[in-house]
Amino acid sequence: MSLLMDVLRRFQFQKRRSPVHPSLLKKKEVRGRRTAAVMVGGLFLVSAVTAYFITDLLASRMEPAYPEARVSVRKVTTPAPERKEPETPPRPEPSTEKVQEEEPRSEERVEKPRTARLKPAEEIRKITEDIPRRAEEKPPARPPVLTVPPPEDTTTYLILADRHFREGNLQKSREYYEKANSVLRTEEIANNLLVVCVRTGDQDCVRKILAETPSEMVVYTYLMELLKAGLRERAVEEAEGYIHLDRRGYILFALGYAYETLGDYGRALENYGKAYRKNPHDPYLAYNYARLLDHMRRYRDAYSVYNRLKDFVKDPKIKKLVEERVRVLRIMGFGG
Repeated sequence: MSLLMDVLRRFQFQKRRSPVHPSLLKKKEVRGRRTAAVMVGGLFLVSAVTAYFITDLLASRMEPAYPEARVSVRKVTTPAPERKEPETPPRPEPSTEKVQEEEPRSEERVEKPRTARLKPAEEIRKITEDIPRRAEEKPPARPPVLTVPPPEDTTTYLILADRHFREGNLQKSREYYEKANSVLRTEEIANNLLVVCVRTGDQDCVRKILAETPSEMVVYTYLMELLKAGLRERAVEEAEGYIHLDRRGYILFALGYAYETLGDYGRALENYGKAYRKNPHDPYLAYNYARLLDHMRRYRDAYSVYNRLKDFVKDPKIKKLVEERVRVLRIMGFGG
């Protein structure tokens, strides 16, 4: 009997192909699965924490980028008139024919002298009486003739102004910019003259230009010059005074940038957002809005702006940063 039981047990174990009891085998499999799940979960948690700190570190290193208002004369196009040389009349060729001398006329017409029509004495007296009165009357003043220099003179002024600006002679540069501005008033010339006036500290000149050319880009140039000089509070006050001129979001962007330099990230993000919604196709406005969203850990919103920006940004430096941020935020799980 014991031999029969032994044979049956061997046959059963051979059929299972394992010497371990089925109940114990199931417990071992469940325990292995739990161990594997714990290990995978731990690895995922470690990788997520590592990616979080890496992306936070990279986001804090991203610097703002903004369109600079540069002094340049290439924007001002004043085509010079074509000068035509006076045409010289063709010289008459000497004729080979003999010139026939005209014969003197034998008969000359004698004209009778014309008799003057004499005026009567009464009419002469009236004319002589009116002579003193007419002498007292002054002729009407003629309007002054304005002599406008030709366009090539304006281009010469701008070239000289730009050359002195590059050499650091701001007073001489301002002199030529003022001459060009008196001849031809454009936004570009006013923009360049404003930069020189701000850097020389002439506030009367600045106020005059802002009053004569109330343009969004001229005001933007003024605000960025104040920020470069470190006058942040003043830039905020000036930007809020000219916010009604904002059309394409540049004054709002300058205001947001001023708040960011002061450490007020809430107001900075608010103005960046307004500028982006007003002009979403400007790569600088979109980049700075996404950058500050990323800095404030609003990763899902930042990914949305980054992902849209990478399709139309042209600047290679910004394009590389944007593509890297899109890839990192997608790995972190914010690209859904």
